[in-house]
Amino acid sequence: MTRQLLIVLILLSCGCMGLSFAQNGSLRAAFLTIDSLYSSGSYLSAEVEARRLLEYANLNDTAYAEVHKYIAFSLIAQGKSELAKERFAMLLSLFPAYSLDPVLTSPKILVIFNEAK
Repeated sequence: MTRQLLIVLILLSCGCMGLSFAQNGSLRAAFLTIDSLYSSGSYLSAEVEARRLLEYANLNDTAYAEVHKYIAFSLIAQGKSELAKERFAMLLSLFPAYSLDPVLTSPKILVIFNEAK
């Protein structure tokens, strides 16, 4: 599954809930911004934007999990593996079945995610 397809699926699931946040495009724009920042190597900015998105209480479970994933990914890219492991552990405590695609996810990220399990 490509990153763009995953974002579309997240946005569709948010849209199904009828959230005004998603209706006005803010959620979509936020995820696209975070993804763009992360993809361009602006890991600290991606982390900050993802943390900012958490301030919105109306995120559904899928969006909430993806925001935490972006935070963890950004922390790993910044060399903060222990903080990323803590973020993954928290994510897994909320969503025990959460998993990462082993084909599309960096081996470095997978190691830290598996350690968090």
